[in-house]
Amino acid sequence: MEPAAIRLKKLREAADPALSVRKLAQLLGMPASTYAFYEDPKKFKKAYLPIELTKSLAQHLTPHGIDQWDVLALGGFEETNAPTIEASIKPVAQFATMQVLLPDARALERMFLGILKASEGLPQEALARELAQLLPRGLGLLQGPLVFEQTDDDDAPQADPEDGHDDRHARQRA
Repeated sequence: MEPAAIRLKKLREAADPALSVRKLAQLLGMPASTYAFYEDPKKFKKAYLPIELTKSLAQHLTPHGIDQWDVLALGGFEETNAPTIEASIKPVAQFATMQVLLPDARALERMFLGILKASEGLPQEALARELAQLLPRGLGLLQGPLVFEQTDDDDAPQADPEDGHDDRHARQRA
């Protein structure tokens, strides 16, 4: 088996789009010279990369088309301990592709106002963290048939949609 340093360099070079030593080091939050140490087989002679570095590399190389298990193997991980490893890797970004029918702006405003009132007294950082964790989870729960119904919001602003559909009164029932 090739040394971890050589395999690391090959993985970085295979990234799409390509990552330079400097760019990957920046993503990892370390000086380029520190990262370059791990790619140099004359300097880094251990069989495996440090665990935390390996996890961080997986976070940053996976979005560039590199298989996370190829990266995790640099730290001595195998797919047999997958649940433990995957649970400890925090994604850099969350990706979601979905069609979602949201309530009109007025209903969203009322919803957000309710959230803000319920969280009075929380520091802004705590509120932001809570919303960041709940939003993807909440959107992931959206499912079921879409039901269109009239509401009693006669004073809601009238929309003139470009596509000819008036979705103001669409609601989703869970």
